[in-house]
Amino acid sequence: MTVKRDVGTSLLLPVLVHVLVLVPVLVVTPCHCLSIDSRSIRSRCSNGDGRHQNRCEGSATSRRQALRVVSSITGGVLTSSAVANPLQHPQPANAEPPNLPTPPMGGGPMMPPKVLYAEADEEWQRRQQGEQQIKTDLGSRRLTATQLNPLQQPPFGSQELYNAPFLFGSWEVETTLKRKLFPFGKGYVPFRSINEVYPGCISESIGDTSRYELHYFTTLANTAANQLTVNLGLGVPKTKVITDRSFNVESLTGAYEPLARLENIEWNYRDDPTRYTLFYSSIANDMRPMGKKRQEVYLSARTSETVEVDGIPAIFASSERSRHVALGQGTVSTLDVESITEYHKDVSDANGDIVSATQRLAIYLSPNPNSREGVLWQQVGGKAVAFYDYEMKMKRIKEAFTLTDGSTAYRACVRTPNDIIQCE
Repeated sequence: MTVKRDVGTSLLLPVLVHVLVLVPVLVVTPCHCLSIDSRSIRSRCSNGDGRHQNRCEGSATSRRQALRVVSSITGGVLTSSAVANPLQHPQPANAEPPNLPTPPMGGGPMMPPKVLYAEADEEWQRRQQGEQQIKTDLGSRRLTATQLNPLQQPPFGSQELYNAPFLFGSWEVETTLKRKLFPFGKGYVPFRSINEVYPGCISESIGDTSRYELHYFTTLANTAANQLTVNLGLGVPKTKVITDRSFNVESLTGAYEPLARLENIEWNYRDDPTRYTLFYSSIANDMRPMGKKRQEVYLSARTSETVEVDGIPAIFASSERSRHVALGQGTVSTLDVESITEYHKDVSDANGDIVSATQRLAIYLSPNPNSREGVLWQQVGGKAVAFYDYEMKMKRIKEAFTLTDGSTAYRACVRTPNDIIQCE
């Protein structure tokens, strides 16, 4: 008995099974993300929030996988590569979840998708926009921007950041996280590097508050005017208020409860104010061995602006860019950060002991061409990939002094790194 077999039908049957298996992939995709035109997918997804964008991007990726398989079926061959669909784009080394770059129309270099992920205290955000809380040009340019290039050092700029005189002394500080902005999505943010430099920063939620103490003291400024004054004997050189980096870094680190204790800080503000080094304990706080670890910090650019109210400096804005290199046992982590702050002196307080501030930490990727992070840096054009915005409340600590007549006076004082007590 001769049996006639339709070869084409028998070969097509497994293929149809694969097609039926793939159909649910397209069906379960949210309806507003389904579109034959990939540009339509991107445009529709961009109207939602960050979480919605991630779902749409994932749906578009699943759809592309399905279309590749269907294309292979049409050609009569079902390849394993079409099913697996290995991602060819470089993925961020320290980022979660992956956020794939989008190829431009007509070819050219890969560009990041325009995904703005944001979490914010809505009342604070409305107040910042409606009442124009930012008063300086520097603050307007760098505290409110969502696209930010790294701060550049002027050719003849100072090697130290000099603060407003009203910041002198010791301050009790309360800082509250008000907003997180990721201009290109979470996939471009180096979370691991951030955690190395600012332990606990990643786990902060909107509204979380930290408390610590900050010190600002006076020193003879290494400026051209002071050098002329000293060399030509024209008078007494002027002092400037600078940040006590050794005390402030230790205070901030303790507020965020790092994994390992900070043992020592090397900082020479006279000979080389542009760098300092942090040394950590080799034993973690939970007694686990960590190995030797240190962090090198390089302060590469700075600028400031002062605004007077009734002839008195009352608003001060500053920005400083730094590179943090964390060195551990067989590990190296690099993070570029810009700290931008605008301080407002409470003019209603006659003693000047109350200051409020808006602070932003801008995070940049490292331009290392041999790493995945370097590739992502090229894709974003070197711009900031994360912003952490804080509201600060500062109250100056006063010391009590007994005068010769028996009365008590309160004065602002601070201990310098050389263990010298300075008072107003």
